[in-house]
Amino acid sequence: MEPVLCVFVLVLSCISSACGYGLRTIASQASGRLDLAVRQPRRSAQSVSMILGIGKSPATATKKKDALREAIRRGLSDSEVLTAVEQVEKLNPNRRALKSPLLSGKWRLIWTTSESIKGTRRLPPFRPVKDEIFQTIDAKALTAENRETISPIPGVRITNRVEAELTPTSDSAVDVKFTYFYLGSLRIKAPDTARGALDVTYLDDEMRISRGDKGNTFVLVRAD
Repeated sequence: MEPVLCVFVLVLSCISSACGYGLRTIASQASGRLDLAVRQPRRSAQSVSMILGIGKSPATATKKKDALREAIRRGLSDSEVLTAVEQVEKLNPNRRALKSPLLSGKWRLIWTTSESIKGTRRLPPFRPVKDEIFQTIDAKALTAENRETISPIPGVRITNRVEAELTPTSDSAVDVKFTYFYLGSLRIKAPDTARGALDVTYLDDEMRISRGDKGNTFVLVRAD
């Protein structure tokens, strides 16, 4: 691959993941949509219910969250994990997330439906290192930062990140305007069209679930 093309691919990769978390991206507009079909093994309704904790007596939020983590750990299909997500969302103790002191801090992404965030559209060397995708929110300053680590060659780690400004649209939702992209030490001013929206649908002291304007869902756990 020619050097110029390599740089272009890296820029698109960074922009694609930076503008993720369900938000409209410049990279996705440039590269078009890629629908990926993953064949999932069939599971009986009984086995899925047992894994997700459905059909039993009302469970505590802790049990529902444990069921969600187990669904993610076992690599269940998106639809099955989303079923577990919805069970947790019903128990949201902080429906006015922007008013809660729990929102601010560093969060680690453990599951998402967003292919751009997972890096499946990228060449393997430019995909995020496992468990190295973070989002830091300052609810008071209304700012956010998305950060990922890639390892293009063994022993080399590069941090890509994006800074954003938040504008509340409700007690739980914000519009997002990206300001700067960073590819390692390279800083790139974000175009004015780099915008999106995000709604916090579950928040407690250890887990946050958010849904974006492109229909993607994100499950994060506190990392600080």
